[in-house]
Amino acid sequence: VGYLTKPQVRERARALGLVTADKPESQEICFVPDGDYAGFLAARLGADHPSLVPGAIVDTAGNEIGQHDGYARYTVGQRRGLGGGRGTPLYVIGVRPERNEVMVGPGDALTRDRFGLVDLNWIADAPRAGESVLVQIRHRATAAPARVEAIDDDGAMLVFDTPQRAVTPGQSGAVYRGEELIGGGRIR
Repeated sequence: VGYLTKPQVRERARALGLVTADKPESQEICFVPDGDYAGFLAARLGADHPSLVPGAIVDTAGNEIGQHDGYARYTVGQRRGLGGGRGTPLYVIGVRPERNEVMVGPGDALTRDRFGLVDLNWIADAPRAGESVLVQIRHRATAAPARVEAIDDDGAMLVFDTPQRAVTPGQSGAVYRGEELIGGGRIR
């Protein structure tokens, strides 16, 4: 079914009488059905795991402006759970596990024009330096035009044609040549 669009798959599923044909899409992690991923982590890692203990929320200048209840509960681009009362809305712009810090800043601090990919996995010919590709950085994001600035066995550096919001280290980046998925890696 990889060549079909999602609406086409749903149409075929309806024609076959499959009960999942009109099932809403999940926004949650599939193996954490109640959505409590921090509880899931605590049950497996222990509540005293470094990713789940309180730490500092800092601004872009490094000033502590609040406390978080475990950096594992935050992701780049998040606005909820940061505490309000400030004139300008703040967003998570970085997580620093080595310091147990969550860094926040204004929305415009979320945009990046370049990023690296590591742990590369190519299922077609790898792109070459200078090649134009499309890169999808989130599940629901539209693939964005980018140029491969550098590539080797250790990773790739890509430059977006237009800066993108919330490029998140640790997440997957999928690389396309036209409509063909050619591979990807982990965003660093």
